[in-house]
Parts: sequence; structure tokens; C-alpha cells
Amino acid sequence: MAVNITAKAEIKQLYKLSQLSGDNTYSLDISYEEAKQRIKDYASGKLIPKGNKQPFNEAHITLIEADQGQGKSNTATGLVVEAWGKDTANMWLWLLKKGEWQGEVKSYDRKTRVVKFKLDGILKAYQIPESYKLESPMQIFANYHLFGIPYVFIPSFTHLLYWLKKDVILDGWLLIDEMYLGAGARNSMTKLGKELSDQSFQMRKRQLEVVLITPVNSLLDKKVKLTPTKHIICSYNKIKREITLTERIKGMAGTKTLPPYDATQYWGNYWTNERISK
Repeated sequence: MAVNITAKAEIKQLYKLSQLSGDNTYSLDISYEEAKQRIKDYASGKLIPKGNKQPFNEAHITLIEADQGQGKSNTATGLVVEAWGKDTANMWLWLLKKGEWQGEVKSYDRKTRVVKFKLDGILKAYQIPESYKLESPMQIFANYHLFGIPYVFIPSFTHLLYWLKKDVILDGWLLIDEMYLGAGARNSMTKLGKELSDQSFQMRKRQLEVVLITPVNSLLDKKVKLTPTKHIICSYNKIKREITLTERIKGMAGTKTLPPYDATQYWGNYWTNERISK
């Protein structure tokens, strides 16, 4: 559907500009196309925030590793579902406070629609009305199908590379399942594998939260293995239907085992048997 270039910026665009710039953009009077270009310019680094919001100063790349059926896709899906949920709550608070909200949501319950946040040092809670349609300008790109949240499907690794090079994939979340198919150790000398591994070093400039999923770390090209800032290993308990995560953060000594979480809460957000296309 064609966009009217004279149309005013959407609320979710103004909210996104507020996030990127650190400014109060609630009453900003600009067109849809101008807002779209500004968002792109902030993401690419052409525009520098005036306020306290700053672009990534390092890559945000999480590598999730585990044997088959141990919760890799569940964990990756849970990360982006929770991030999207918190951002929808953040946007609602931003509208409620007429653009003056610059705080951070502490938690959001998808079932009860209760959002908890800190205001003036005090923890408060609101229940978002059922009449409010949850939405967020957060861009999500994934090479497997998601359900319950808006996203852009990446049909193949060729599409992934093309969209990265054309700056289509910017400023959002990027989920790549079976990463070894596109940038594996064995096919790293192919044109696609080499270029994908080279692109992995530029994720910071794209302002992307990247999640790479692989059954075995050694299957990946050595360049790709150098980029992650967080490494997560999953373990699934079939009896309790819980997933336990052990994470290692780049630059920090040792590993940390997190409390197990209920895997069933994300089963409806992805299809566990989906095959990934090259």
C-alpha cells in the first residue's frame, strides 16, 4: 500500500524518535517520510542524539548454543517477545505521560497486562486497558516464523545478506536460526559465507540486537565466533518443562547460571519443527 508522503508522522514514529534522540517528540510536527528518514539516520549514525540516549558503543550479539531440543529457539524467541512486550508497555506510558516519560519498564506481564516501573525512585504498577492496542515501533527480523508479534520474515541467507548490505535491516532485533548454514566453518570460503562473516563485524553500526542460534559453536566460521558479546548454553528439563541458561559475558570472568524458566510460555510464539532455508 502506498504511503501518503504528506501524511503526518505516526505516534509510534514519534516514540521511536524519542527513544533514539532522547528528546520529547510528543508534539513534533513532521511528516511520515521525514520521521522515517530521521529514524534511519539515527540508526546509521548520521544523526547524533542530543539527549542522554547514545548509540551502541559495542556490538550486541548473543550466541545461543545447545544440542537439538534443548531450548535454543525457545530462548531466542523469549528474548525478543519479552523485549517487544516491554516496549509496548513503554510506549503506552510515553503516551500516558504525553511524551515526558523517559523511564524504563522493569517488568511486564503479558497475561495480566500489568506493567511495573520506577517513578521518582518508587516502584509502581499500572494495568494497561484492554481497549488499548499494544503496538511498538520495534523492528524485528527473523529467518524463522514468529507468532503473536509483528516481524519481517527473512526467506534465506541470500535475502539476509542483501538486506544487510542495502541497509534494510537496521535498528531493531535480528534472529538467525541455524547460523552455520550461512556462515559455517566449512562454507566460509564461499562468497555468501565470507560476506556474511564480514557483515557480522558491522552489527554495532547497524544498532541491532542480534541473536545467533547454532547447535555447536565449532560449526561457525571463526570470524563469526569472535563477535558475540554474550554466549548462552541451554538445557531443557522435559519433566518440568523448564529451560536453564548458563551465560558468559564477554570481558567478564566465569559463567553464570540463571534460574530455570517455564518453556511453555513461548511455545505459541514459534514452530519448533520449522526447517531453515539456505
